[in-house]
Amino acid sequence: MLLLSILAAASFVGPTPTSQIWYGPETIAFASPVTGNPYDPAVNDAWVDFKGPGGVSERRLAYADHNQWKTILVATHRGHYVATLWINGKVVGGSKPVDLAKSLGDGFVRKGGEWGFQMDSGKLFWPMGHNLGWQSAGLPDIPKFLQTMGANGMNWSRIWSCTWDGKNPWWPSDKSDLPIGQLWPKALDRWDEIVSAAQGAGIHFQFVLFHHGQWSSTTDPNWPDNPWNVKNGGFLANPADFFSNPQAKDLSKRWIRYAIARWGYSPSVMAWELFNEVQWVDAVKQRRQVEVGAWHDEMARYVRSLDPYHHLVTSSSEMSLPIWKELDYYQPHGYPARIEPMVLNQRSPDSKPLFYGEVGPGQLDGSKPVQIQAVRDGIWSGLFAHHAGAAEYWTWDLTLRDDLIREYALARKILTASGILHEVGLRPLQLDLRVPMGGDLKFAPGAGWEATRQFEFDLPQDAALGMGRLSAFFQGKGHPELRRQPVKFRFTAPRAGTMQITVTGVSGTGGELEASLNGARVQQRTWLGGAKLGRGDVIEVPFGAGPNLVELDNKGPDWIQLGPIAIPGIAPIASALGIGNSRVAILRVERPAGAPSALVKLGNITLADGTYRGVLVDLATGAEKGVALKVSSGRATTGIEVASLDSILWLRRSRQEGG
Repeated sequence: MLLLSILAAASFVGPTPTSQIWYGPETIAFASPVTGNPYDPAVNDAWVDFKGPGGVSERRLAYADHNQWKTILVATHRGHYVATLWINGKVVGGSKPVDLAKSLGDGFVRKGGEWGFQMDSGKLFWPMGHNLGWQSAGLPDIPKFLQTMGANGMNWSRIWSCTWDGKNPWWPSDKSDLPIGQLWPKALDRWDEIVSAAQGAGIHFQFVLFHHGQWSSTTDPNWPDNPWNVKNGGFLANPADFFSNPQAKDLSKRWIRYAIARWGYSPSVMAWELFNEVQWVDAVKQRRQVEVGAWHDEMARYVRSLDPYHHLVTSSSEMSLPIWKELDYYQPHGYPARIEPMVLNQRSPDSKPLFYGEVGPGQLDGSKPVQIQAVRDGIWSGLFAHHAGAAEYWTWDLTLRDDLIREYALARKILTASGILHEVGLRPLQLDLRVPMGGDLKFAPGAGWEATRQFEFDLPQDAALGMGRLSAFFQGKGHPELRRQPVKFRFTAPRAGTMQITVTGVSGTGGELEASLNGARVQQRTWLGGAKLGRGDVIEVPFGAGPNLVELDNKGPDWIQLGPIAIPGIAPIASALGIGNSRVAILRVERPAGAPSALVKLGNITLADGTYRGVLVDLATGAEKGVALKVSSGRATTGIEVASLDSILWLRRSRQEGG
């Protein structure tokens, strides 16, 4: 990567840090005995007051840890402090001295900056990584996995508080008899390891406090085993009552309070994520969305009333639920047939940051090329959509199996060398590459379980952005509100060929696909409910040279899942999407398999007139090629030979011309 490094050093200088500096952390343990339930603030309302240099006062929550009261201090003033423990309004034990000397680096993640997030130091933070929800058998221990992520250019993850790998403190994985209202020390200790490892690796993660399966009887249901279920000696007869039951809310707040007390000191916690995919809980299915929204509002306010470090607060859900009012940023998830159009079509409804916290291909267990495309789509489409972070890949076990880690390392080097994240005034690029037609067009629906919003597509021009409005779940009679009419594809073919439509899944009640060409039905296929399609069934639609109209319909009982669609001969031999301003541009150039190398001549580009230098990077091999060209009136005057199927090209105006 020598070329990338040289050009980066020559062309870009990062911003000067401006703001807050934190010092610490220092842990203070008190000899005072722990009596009663230490996790119930009605029994033990434990705080520590600090008197510091120059009369500075700080207050932190105390927490119980193996029969000791502890607290961890991080503060914005270095120097000597004296700590005093208070329980239920009374001083307990003697005072303890503590000295803060070491800087905590860049501090905590905040909202702000050009992309949506920045550190207390003023440094940009653009999240890029993959999920690491729980410990999977046969994979490195989560702390070790975090080290690998950090060493390969990643700075973000999501980690769940779930029972099956021993990280849920109110639901022991070892089946031990834990009274409701108590917390399990083994899980708490495990979180110490994870938080410490994340901080050492430079990973800022979303701490997922609750997840949908705990409160669902139908979607990934863990409710039958939930200790709060009355059938297991608990107090909830209906999982939907979790969001309104006073005892459930009290216990939820105890867990939240404890998490803030013990791990709130750490900048490695990017955000407290209240819920994973709350749209799947029984309360939503019972149309109690208002209660779900009110719970989120209440818990977000509760976090802010306690957290002295003001971590961000978020949740993850479909965008339509009324949960976002008190949250700091949006966190949708999506699993379409192709991630790129989904991400490019998603915008924040307001000024709050947004990025996808989970993405994956519709074929979640698809082949290595399918997974590679998903990771690349997540990184580069998140950038081109000007989201606050990459669209973050879900299936962490495949990152090692399919060697996906290298995609992140290469992406980080490109982002650093190009300096694109430090630019202002960027806007999406839809480029004219001035290349011949004749390539095979391959595209896929870019929306997941949602209503189709576009029903007619002109190809190839609508194959990129337009697909973000086509749901991969091609609905039948079961959900007519999600697909109101047939879907039509118009294209002009230079020669006769065969359109191939891959069906990758079928609902539990079955569905069908009917295909018509120029008004005449040519194919009809029916699948029984729950049919296993493996890599998918391919439906072929022969077409002739000239204008063609292919119409797809489903008159079956329920949905089928559409995967990749291919039409030979109608695409340009190279296409590109990107982002740029008047002095810098970065774009992804893709070519159909089997097409000849392309001489790309950039047109419709935002770059001002002048001379530009940059690098063309083959994403498959990492091979680099230096590029120099001139731009005049929005067009490059010379071409760039592109031989690889998937490349990133970045350009920056030469220094002598103001670059």
